[in-house]
Amino acid sequence: MVAAIDSKNLGSISLHESFGFVESARMPEVAQKNGQLLTLVLMQKILT
Repeated sequence: MVAAIDSKNLGSISLHESFGFVESARMPEVAQKNGQLLTLVLMQKILT
C-alpha cells in the first residue's frame, strides 16, 4: 500500500508511521497547491 503525503504534513506522516508505513521516497517540488511547490513523501506498507 502506498501513501503520498505533503512533506509539511507532519501529523499525517506520524499517523502513517504509527500504522507501520515507512518512507520510501521524497520527490522535491513535484506538486503545486495554492501557488506553492510541494515536496511529496511516498510511504509504503507491505500487506501480508
